[in-house]
Amino acid sequence: MKAIVLSGHVMLAVLLGGAATHGEAGEAGRARAASLLEFGLVLGEAAASAARSDDPSRRGEIVLGGTGVGAVQGCVGAALEVLAQGQARGAARSACKTGAAVGAAAGAADAHAVAERDERNRRELSSLRQAAERVQQDNQALARLLAATQQSLRDAQARLARLRADVDARQLSAAQAEALRGREQQNIESLQAALASARASRAQHGQLARSATGSDAERRPLDQEIARMDRQIAELERQLLAYQRALAVSRA
Repeated sequence: MKAIVLSGHVMLAVLLGGAATHGEAGEAGRARAASLLEFGLVLGEAAASAARSDDPSRRGEIVLGGTGVGAVQGCVGAALEVLAQGQARGAARSACKTGAAVGAAAGAADAHAVAERDERNRRELSSLRQAAERVQQDNQALARLLAATQQSLRDAQARLARLRADVDARQLSAAQAEALRGREQQNIESLQAALASARASRAQHGQLARSATGSDAERRPLDQEIARMDRQIAELERQLLAYQRALAVSRA
């Protein structure tokens, strides 16, 4: 912000100084004064925006760069137009100053709009990255859960197979067998709760992804992590179904 204010004051002082030195009046003088006033207002708005910016220095560079380009283009264009009409060089110098004032105001306004878009784009990109990181963290936790449930499922299938064999061999009573199945049912319910939590997280991430803006390349990491979560949830669903089938077979 300081860069914008300081450089803006310097440029404004130079332009005003040039106007005061030669004291042009009339339509050209009024046009230059109006352009300088507009220029000052644009710089003031840019400075206020920079105070709220995540990167004031970057914002200042964009605005000042556009201002400088606009001033040069305005000066050159106005001077060439006067010279093409065959007027004296003094008139060209005066036209250059007026053109610079007009160009600086227009350049500053355009650059301010560019800086605003740049800020929005960078915030959106940062938001996409943060969202992708959150999904990635959930995926890492889900991967650990899957590894644990895979082993748990294998152990449960073995236990339930033995349970049925023991019931068939009359080594377990019906009540004992049902008590053991009750423990397996508790494990299934815990797995169902974990699956419901994963689905809820997926819904939240999906809603954020649908509302997020950005190019395909910028969105790709988030989309890839969500696709990975879909695959892991599908695997968790298969494990839950296999567990439920094993329990049902033990009762057959």
